[in-house]
Amino acid sequence: MVRKVLFDAELGVTWVVMRLLDLLGPGSLMGRVRAFALTLMGQGVGLGAIIEQGVKMRALFRDRVKIGAFTYINHHCVFDSDSPITIGRQCDIGFNVTFVTTSHRLFSDFQSRRPLERVEKPIVVEDFVWIGCNSIVLGGVTIGRGAVVAAGSVVTKDVAPHALVGGNPARLIRTLDATSDNVVPLAPDEKSLVISAEDTSAALAGQSTYTPRIAVDGIAVDAFASQGQFFDRIVSEIRRPRQTYIGNLNVHAANIAREDAAFRKTLQYADAVFCDGAGIVWASRLLGGPVLPKRFTSADFMPALLKRLAQEDLTCYFLGSAPGVAQDAMATLARLVPNHTMVGWHHGYLTDPQINARAIAEINRLQPDILFVGMGMPLQEHWTQKNRRALAVRCLMPLGATMDYFSGRAPRCPSWMGSMGLEWLFRLFLEPRRMSGRYLAGNPVFMARTMVEAASRRLSYSQTPASPAITQH
Repeated sequence: MVRKVLFDAELGVTWVVMRLLDLLGPGSLMGRVRAFALTLMGQGVGLGAIIEQGVKMRALFRDRVKIGAFTYINHHCVFDSDSPITIGRQCDIGFNVTFVTTSHRLFSDFQSRRPLERVEKPIVVEDFVWIGCNSIVLGGVTIGRGAVVAAGSVVTKDVAPHALVGGNPARLIRTLDATSDNVVPLAPDEKSLVISAEDTSAALAGQSTYTPRIAVDGIAVDAFASQGQFFDRIVSEIRRPRQTYIGNLNVHAANIAREDAAFRKTLQYADAVFCDGAGIVWASRLLGGPVLPKRFTSADFMPALLKRLAQEDLTCYFLGSAPGVAQDAMATLARLVPNHTMVGWHHGYLTDPQINARAIAEINRLQPDILFVGMGMPLQEHWTQKNRRALAVRCLMPLGATMDYFSGRAPRCPSWMGSMGLEWLFRLFLEPRRMSGRYLAGNPVFMARTMVEAASRRLSYSQTPASPAITQH
């Protein structure tokens, strides 16, 4: 009796501390404070972990939940279990991820009026695992080291180390059978997949239609093997029965995502994310897993993409840059692609609500299949997420400074510099005042962060005990 009272008192104190810290606001700094407070209280949270606002830990007991060092638990995750939950080191857990072991059994027992009994179904998430937003991990599951679980997945069985589960985020919408742990897909062609190492290698070599996703700095990037495969994906996203979003990741975006939770959420919820920087390709090589084959920049592929959209009879609209820039860019692109399907343009100075409303009204009147937004990071991502529900478009995609290049306002990097991954040096030379913070400070920070993660992975692998030798008699 005394033990139970002390146990309940400890849980109550922990809950009060968590809710008080939630009131102080979101952000990674407060996330570190929350995690450190739990560390000091002996609640099994490792040093350096981050626990963001709104995380619900109904199973927060010393012997039930353990969170490894430097693991990131994003907003509104739920730990609802009466069995142990172990999260390894340097994991990245996305928004609204739920770890649950009791709800289905309790529901079925309630329906059949059977007596409840304790069933241990521990959840183990090993080191360096990435779990996407809105996923559910059920009891009795072990997710192996370095695995990637796509957003919206329901994990009902063990995941092998370095496997990719789910396929493509935000499309894997699931519902659960009320009386069992079975996963019922809403559409027959959208099934959760476990991709083997052989399938991943074939896809990276361009021998498979499946596009693997590679986690770089906590963001899953689609490893498109060719420009044609990338364009196939864009067309596929446009033709889906709901609105989709295609994002891009470069070093600047990765650094912004570390400080801007809304921007990070945009990338984690994206239906596809393409590699837009040589630094991301370098990071994928250094991390020791599958390597991103190449990078894609909209300034390079835009004329070819417009040709493909025309072949597919799909229309597009350009939004962004200063007044007159989009118009000049469209004129240049129209000369390069005479049979284009561009239907309109508008500048990106939309701080005035009336101008913003007029721009949205014009876009909705024309109803383009894809809307290209070029306002620079993170403004274009924030505008897209704020206004996407009001837009009658099928797909949205950021452009950055692409319209400045095609309008002639900004010179394009020489092809030989771009092929060597030195476009950042060219832009720094042109705009040293504006770009020095992004490249001279941002690039080393990203490189250091990647090298620390790579070293930690190698150290973890080296400490893994080898399998015993098998002797044949």
